[in-house]
Amino acid sequence: MRVLFLTPSLAWPPDHGGRIRTSQLLGALAETHDVVNVTGLSGADDPAHVAELESLGLRVRHAPLVPTFGRRPLPQRLAKLARLAAGRSSLLPRFRSAELARLVAEEARSADLVVLEQVWMAAYRREIGRVPFVLSTQNVESDVLARKAELATGQERALARREGRGLRRVEAATIRASRTTVCVSDPDARRLTALAGGAARIVVIENGVDATATRPLPAAEPSPPRLLYLGGYDYHPNQDAAERLVREVLPEVRATLPDAEVWLVGADPDGVLAPLGEIPGVRLLGRVADVIDAWRPTTALVAPLAYGGGSRLKILEAFALGRPVVTTPEGADGLDVRDGEHLLIRQDAPAIADAFCGLVRDDEQRARLIEAARHHVEAHHDWSGLRAQFRAVIDGAS
Repeated sequence: MRVLFLTPSLAWPPDHGGRIRTSQLLGALAETHDVVNVTGLSGADDPAHVAELESLGLRVRHAPLVPTFGRRPLPQRLAKLARLAAGRSSLLPRFRSAELARLVAEEARSADLVVLEQVWMAAYRREIGRVPFVLSTQNVESDVLARKAELATGQERALARREGRGLRRVEAATIRASRTTVCVSDPDARRLTALAGGAARIVVIENGVDATATRPLPAAEPSPPRLLYLGGYDYHPNQDAAERLVREVLPEVRATLPDAEVWLVGADPDGVLAPLGEIPGVRLLGRVADVIDAWRPTTALVAPLAYGGGSRLKILEAFALGRPVVTTPEGADGLDVRDGEHLLIRQDAPAIADAFCGLVRDDEQRARLIEAARHHVEAHHDWSGLRAQFRAVIDGAS
């Protein structure tokens, strides 16, 4: 079977959650199918990585695609307001380009099935025509916007609410038209089913880790204590979590552990984290060649997420690598984990800081959490089984 797999950005290198999942799904299909990946190249993507992605056994065609989310020229701002006033998404058109549309149309002519990786690729439904498609989601994007609206004020809140309503319509229509919609967690499955009015086939394929290749690291040196957060900072929930970690959690931690440090790892193409790097105790590592080098010296993953969706690959990675986790209820959402058994779940900055300081002091608690978390990923989140599940979904949808 020939599968056309559409992605908004290059799925390589697999150095953060979205890329890890997408590269795993692409690799899973390439083992048994003829796969062509038509992808946008964002400003953070290096075309030199195309050959590495193709080494998975697929063909890649690409065109520039750089969605902009900052201040835009007046005609584009007016067009955005017109779309929002009409109840349509203003974000979806930003993921569309004439060159990428041409590539999609060319490849769709000989495809047996199309995979839309994230709802943004619904911008190319016209080009895929009557070819059946599977929607693969990483979040319920309209819910991410709704939560952003709750945390915003004034005009930003009003615009986020309108955008969320427009995006819900896109999600609902795309789910209903798909042969199958794949999501990462049971909460996402329930929400997507509700969006589609029950007229949908939703399948959960959770996020994972390569438990065989990913072995627990030795314990980090006790001093200085290091709080790690990693992600792509062009994604607003990660920006927000980094801000909370540095401005709210770190001062509370340093009141008890004065030499504590925060390490922020991941691509920051727009430089939004630069002001945080000027704060004592904060290191901005950016995109690292080998993420293990960032995990090795850190005490714990601390993820004060206030919103988002899907499930957190960074938490599963910490489980596999033998690093304890402190996060919020929102950070643990979508993972079948229990507070005090696999990780520590706390709501506000003082409680998160207290939990981290407790981990530094209590070797027994730290070891107990690490052992239970490792067993959990081995039993429930190994990519080998999840890849087979995805292939079965694709075969059933053709």
